[in-house]
Amino acid sequence: YLYGEAEVNYGEMNLKAGYIELDQNKSLVIAEALTDSTGKMYQKPMFSDGNQSFTSEKMKYNFKSEKGIVYGAVTQENDLYIHAGTTVFERQKHDHDHDCGAGCGDIVYNEDAIISTCDHEEPHFGIRAKKLKLITEKIAVSGPANLEIAGVKTPLWLPFGFFPITKGQRSGILFPKEYQFNQNFGFGLQNIGYYWGINENYDISVTGDVYSRGTWILKSDFRYNQRYKYNGSIRVSYGRLNYGDGVFPDDLLRKDIQNVFSLDLTHNQDPKAHPTRSLSGRIRFQLNNSNSRTQNDVQSVLENSLSSNLNLRKTFPGKPFEITTALTHSQNNRTRDVNITFPKFNYNMRRIFPFKRKVPTGGKKWYEEIGFDYDFEAQARVTAKDTLLFKRETLDEIKYGAQHRASANASFRIFKFFNLSPNISYTETWHFNTIRREFTTRNDTTLIAEVNPNDPLDTIYTENIVTTNELVTDNVREFKPFRDFRASLSMGTDIYSTLLFKNTKRLKGIRYTMRPNVGMSFQPDYTNPRWGYFESYERDGETITYDIFEGGAYNQFVSDAGRQLNVDYGITHILEAKHISRKDTTGKAKRIRLLENINMNGSYNLAADSLKFSQISMSGGTSIFQKKTRIRLTALFDPYDINENGQRINTFYRENTGKLLRFDRFAGQVSTTIDWKDVRKWLGLDKNENQNQQQGGSGGGPRNDGGGGGGPGGQNQNNQQFIGSLSLTHIYNFNITKTNGFQTTTHNLRLNGSIYLSEKWAVNGSASYDIKNKDFGYPSLGFSRDLHCWQMGFNWAPTRNYYSFSLRVKPGSLDFINIPVNQGQFNSGFR
Repeated sequence: YLYGEAEVNYGEMNLKAGYIELDQNKSLVIAEALTDSTGKMYQKPMFSDGNQSFTSEKMKYNFKSEKGIVYGAVTQENDLYIHAGTTVFERQKHDHDHDCGAGCGDIVYNEDAIISTCDHEEPHFGIRAKKLKLITEKIAVSGPANLEIAGVKTPLWLPFGFFPITKGQRSGILFPKEYQFNQNFGFGLQNIGYYWGINENYDISVTGDVYSRGTWILKSDFRYNQRYKYNGSIRVSYGRLNYGDGVFPDDLLRKDIQNVFSLDLTHNQDPKAHPTRSLSGRIRFQLNNSNSRTQNDVQSVLENSLSSNLNLRKTFPGKPFEITTALTHSQNNRTRDVNITFPKFNYNMRRIFPFKRKVPTGGKKWYEEIGFDYDFEAQARVTAKDTLLFKRETLDEIKYGAQHRASANASFRIFKFFNLSPNISYTETWHFNTIRREFTTRNDTTLIAEVNPNDPLDTIYTENIVTTNELVTDNVREFKPFRDFRASLSMGTDIYSTLLFKNTKRLKGIRYTMRPNVGMSFQPDYTNPRWGYFESYERDGETITYDIFEGGAYNQFVSDAGRQLNVDYGITHILEAKHISRKDTTGKAKRIRLLENINMNGSYNLAADSLKFSQISMSGGTSIFQKKTRIRLTALFDPYDINENGQRINTFYRENTGKLLRFDRFAGQVSTTIDWKDVRKWLGLDKNENQNQQQGGSGGGPRNDGGGGGGPGGQNQNNQQFIGSLSLTHIYNFNITKTNGFQTTTHNLRLNGSIYLSEKWAVNGSASYDIKNKDFGYPSLGFSRDLHCWQMGFNWAPTRNYYSFSLRVKPGSLDFINIPVNQGQFNSGFR
C-alpha cells in the first residue's frame, strides 16, 4: 500500500498515483487519485506501458496478462485526446524476432468516449461515441457518434467513424476548407482533394474547386526536400471559369468560358551540396490574370507584375571566371504583356589588374590601378500577350542575339585631395533580326448592290473604293552588329566643415560634407549613315527616322541625339550631427544624419548645335522619428523654355521670364513602418518593465485566458494592459508636373498592417486610396479570435463584393469541423 506520489515500475510499465495497491501474488496493481477536502481529485494515476499511456481517476492492471481496466481515462494519440468513462486495454504480444510495426499496437476498448483535439481538462468540443476501439499508433474506430460543443449535443451525427492516428506522414482525403455561393458560378466547394505522402523526401497534394454551374479549378502542389542537397516546390493551377448566364430558363445559355493558369516553381540548392555549381531560383507565371481572378488576398489582387529568375551557376576556384545560364521572365498583369528570355548564357570575367606586379617593390605604380573586365552573353527572347504566348505565330517571332561587353577603368589620387577616374567601355551586340518600315497606301474595292428603281428584277452593282494608309513593319532575318563605344573621365573630392558645441548638453557638433564632381564623356554620332543603324520612310511629306534594332533580342535603344561630348557636373550634400540621447546613460555621442545625399546633376554638350544644357535633376532624402519614417524627394528643372506643345526650344527660360530655371516636375514618397517595439518605447513600457525586474518581479502571475506574463497580450506587474503586437506600414506617393499648368499625375496613399489587441484578438487590414481620381484601390478588413481549440475569423473586401466568416477547429485531425460562410470569391464591384 503506497500513499502520496507513489510510483511503481515493472519492465516497461510505469505507474504514478496518489494511492497504489500492489498484490504480488495476483500480479495485480490498483491505482486511485487522492481527494482533498473540497472533493477535488489530485495526483491522478498516470500509466505508461510500451506504446500505451494515459491518465485516469482509477485503474486496475494485471502485469502478467498485460490487461487492465480504467475509469475516467484520458488517452492521447498524436493530436487526439480520448476521454472515456470506462476503458479496457490489452497489450498485443508477438514474437521477438518479428517486427510488426504499427500494426501491433495495443488495443483499447472505450465506453462512453469523446474524441477531441482540445487539451482542456473538460474538452470544449468533441465527437461522443458509445463504443470506441483504438489500436495505438494506427487507427480509432467508432460506432454511431454525435458532435458535442461545450457539453451540448448537436443535431450532427456520424453513423461510424475512422480516425487515422498513424504517426508521421500519411496519405488521405483532404476535406474542403471553404463552402460558398457565388452569383456567377453557383454553390461551390473549395480545396477538396487528396494528399499523397510519397516518402520522407517527397509529397504531393491535388485539390480542386468545383461550382454547380460548370466552373472548376484544379490545383497541384508537389514538394521535395533532400537534406543537405536541395528543396523546393512546384505549384500548378488550371481552371475553366464559366461566366455564362444560365439562371433564367427563358433565356438561351450564353457560354463565356475563360481559362486560367498559374505556375509557381521554387528550387533552392543547399550551399553544402556542391562547392562550385548551384541551381536556384523561382518561376512565377500566369495566364489570363489567374491569381487575381481566383484569389482574394491583397497581394494577388494588387500585384501588377510577375517576374522569374532561375539560375545555373558554375565557378572556377582560383580563377576570375564564372558561367551562368538563366531563364528569366517578366509579366505585366495590367497590359497582359509577357517577356520571356529563354535560357540565357553568360560568361563573365571579373575585374582583373593585368599590370599589377606579383612581387611589388617600392610604392604602387599608377598603371597597376588599371583594371579590365569582360562579359559575353547570348539569349533568345519572345514578347507577346499572355493569351497568345504559345501560338505558332508568336514562337516564329523569337528574337536571337549575343552581346560582348568590355571595359577598362582605374582610379588615381592626384594633387593629394582629388580622385581621378578614367573609363573606356565597348559593347558589341549581334542582332539576327532587324526591322524595315514603309508607309503605304492601299486601295480596297468593294461592290455595293442596289435594286434598279425602274426594274425590280434588275440589280445594279457599284464599285466602292476605300483608301487606307498604314505603316507596315517587316522583320528581316539578317546578321547586323551594333557597336557602342563610350569614354569618360571624372574627378571629385570631399570638402568638410565642422561646427562643435562646447556648452550644450545634448548636441555636440554638426558636420557638413560637400562632394563636388566634374567630368567629360564622349559618344559617337550613331545617326551617321556610315554606321547603318537608322533607316527612314516618308509620311505625308515628312521624313521619319527609326533605328533598325527596335524590338530586337536586347530591345536596344540607339541614341539619335547625335555626337555627345558632354561636360558632366554634380554635387552631393550631407549634413550630420553628433547627439547624446536622453536614454543613453553612457554619455557617448552618436552620429545621426539630418540630410542624406542631397544631389544635383546635369551636363553640357559641347558637340550639340542647340539645347546644349541638359535638364538639372535634384534628389534627396532623410529619415525622421528614429528612422521609422523615410522621406524621399526628387525634382527636375530646365534652363530652356517650351513651346505651346510642351516641347523644349532653344531659348533660355531666363530670356522670357527673367527666372533662371523652369520647374518641370516634382515627386516624393513618404513611408513609415511601426512595430510593437516602437509603441513600447513611446509609451514607456520598457522602462516600467525594467523597473519591475530590478524590484525582483518578472511581470508574470497566474496565466489566464487573456494571456499572462510580460509577453504579447499579457500584463505587467502593475496590471497595465497594453497592445500585444503591432505592425503598420504606410506609403504616400505624389508626382507633380508642369507643362501648361500644374498637373498631378500620381497621388495615392497605401496603408496596411495588423494589430494584436491581446494574445487572442487580432485585427488586420489594408487600403489604398487614389487621391487624384478619388477612388479606393483594394480595401480589406479582417479580424481573428483564438478560442483555445477553435479559431474564428472574418475578412471583408467591399470592392470585390467579397466576405468570409469562419468558425473552425484548429488545424489537426478534426479540422473538418467548421462553419464557413463565404461569398463573392470572383466578383468585383462595390455593392
